[in-house]
Amino acid sequence: MRYLRLERKYWNYFSIILFNSDYTAVENVALTLELNNFKNPEKEAKILLDRFNLKHRFNNLPSQLSGGEQQRVAIARAIAMKPELILADEPTGNLDTENSSMIANILFNYVKEEGSSLIMVTHDTKLADKAKRKIKIKDGKIK
Repeated sequence: MRYLRLERKYWNYFSIILFNSDYTAVENVALTLELNNFKNPEKEAKILLDRFNLKHRFNNLPSQLSGGEQQRVAIARAIAMKPELILADEPTGNLDTENSSMIANILFNYVKEEGSSLIMVTHDTKLADKAKRKIKIKDGKIK
């Protein structure tokens, strides 16, 4: 997943996964925190990755992670910044049922706990049903 930093409080989340290929999962998350002057970036990265059930992958490079694991690392990196707004494109698109449910719970709990907002594009109707508001687009028209 690729994140573009607009301002510290706004993060875009795209379906393309881009990491520093020479950095471990922890280092990829910690780098974002370190560049934004967060205290204890490595410790915070480990706490967050553990929340995503990735403790056993702390020291793995992106090439050693599955697509779903890479997606979880990318989402962890976005949430680590404590954004007020997350723009998510198919956040569970490459995940199995169990991990999709976990990611959905983490995203929606984050929004609730932090008073943040989530704008999400998804084809997953179960995921869309969890949103407070849905806008359906079919054949280029808003329904």
